[in-house]
Amino acid sequence: MKSNIALRDISFSLGTFSLQAFSLEIKEGEYFILAGQSGAGKTVLLDLIAGLKKPATGNVLINGQCVEHVEPAGRHIGYVFQEQSLFTHLTVGANIAFGLLCRKWDSKKRIEKVNEMAELLAITHLLERTVTGLSGGEAQRVALARALAPDPRLLLLDEPLACLDPPARDELRKTLMFLHEKLETTTIHVTHSTDEAFKMGDRMAIMAAGHLLQTGVPEDLYMSPASRYVAEFLGDVNTFAGKVVGFSDGRSRVQFPFGICTVPGRLEGLVTGLIRPEQVRLATSCREGDFVVTGIVKRILSEAGTTHVWLETNGLLIKVASMVGEVYRLNLVTGSPATVGWAPESLRVLPEVDD
Repeated sequence: MKSNIALRDISFSLGTFSLQAFSLEIKEGEYFILAGQSGAGKTVLLDLIAGLKKPATGNVLINGQCVEHVEPAGRHIGYVFQEQSLFTHLTVGANIAFGLLCRKWDSKKRIEKVNEMAELLAITHLLERTVTGLSGGEAQRVALARALAPDPRLLLLDEPLACLDPPARDELRKTLMFLHEKLETTTIHVTHSTDEAFKMGDRMAIMAAGHLLQTGVPEDLYMSPASRYVAEFLGDVNTFAGKVVGFSDGRSRVQFPFGICTVPGRLEGLVTGLIRPEQVRLATSCREGDFVVTGIVKRILSEAGTTHVWLETNGLLIKVASMVGEVYRLNLVTGSPATVGWAPESLRVLPEVDD
């Protein structure tokens, strides 16, 4: 079952936290990532969608219908909480069947559905066990089975992989992708992990302190961040303070510590330049038209087939992500001179404003 979700001008306050005129749309059948640091308001949004919290103003719409006055049980939503909240006095099978009992499914259909979900999540062997003593991965699978058993039109996942060790996390990530492909349930997955966003999300939204900063395909947000905060949240990025010193022919001239760059559009005053380390090239890879910078190697670090080189120029450090072989071919060592460059269009220049 698939549904589209829309939050329209939602306002909500709890203590010092608040959402003001918050709007977001999630398409039918999407696996949508809601990302941000602790305190951003991600879980609050899930609770508002589920009906566990009520907005002060605004609308929550599912398939175009306002549901803010519909009780949680009437919204047909599956919710896996960060703490699984399994019923410790019940067996695994009874936990999975709980929502079906509440919806008055008959005994035969309940048993069929419990067995179906247990098989999908590879926990058939656990059905007669109590939930105490389950591993973190097993408990999360039971929670998923319980949430999905009533065929919800929307699945909410609050940090579903956060408390698992790396092998269990990777296994459950694959399971979630398999379930989404098979069931096509519209899913909202809350996380602070950019790795999860890139591996799992059709689209993602980044939040901070109750504000929606940017929405889009994870790879697009990575390469074209709307702010320094978004850029730094999603991964390593070089940041340069600059000042606009001129404008002509539809391009602004910006003075950075390493020189003057021209960028499309009219900018004024102070700006910030952003470029990913993998967009910066060592001399052997520089191309005609690249903006070229020379400096001194301050540090070299190799890991997982990639070598990171920090180049100092005019008191500024520029981080480069390069293949290991390039560093050896150039015979680069700490203290040696080096040249790097990048395509002018790779440098993203944004007005210097508070996020």
